[in-house]
Amino acid sequence: MSFRVRVITAGVAAGAIASGAFAFHALLMQYTGSGTDHLGASIAFGDVNGDERSDIVVGADVGGYVSVYDGANLSQTLHEFVGAVAGDGFGTALAVADLNADGSGDIVVGAPSWDGPAGNNVGYVRAFDGVTGAQLFELQGQKGTDASDPRWRWAT
Repeated sequence: MSFRVRVITAGVAAGAIASGAFAFHALLMQYTGSGTDHLGASIAFGDVNGDERSDIVVGADVGGYVSVYDGANLSQTLHEFVGAVAGDGFGTALAVADLNADGSGDIVVGAPSWDGPAGNNVGYVRAFDGVTGAQLFELQGQKGTDASDPRWRWAT
């Protein structure tokens, strides 16, 4: 079963809904994952390229990747990010915020199932520059319970 994300219009606002939801507005774009990658497991919006249009950030937690699409040209991929290893849950949680004060949103990605030096399922968070795609920093869990703690696991 392929997962997909549909981008629809809702008056003057645009939004995304996961497959299976009911849409009564015009379909602008559909992003389809491959197999069981869970494309659409997480979705975030924010202007990452500085064009004053909200861009779309879509996570595939089982596939271990995140795709960033241009809000002005929905078929254009701005960035693709991949997790450290298969099964780390990269893309489970997403956020967009201007972390480096350059005026554009940066992408924050959570990977709660990563096994690191501190133990199993300690997880990590990576932040990427929205304009260049360069990694800004990585934070790693410090103990095995970090990723299972609900305050850390599902939100960035």
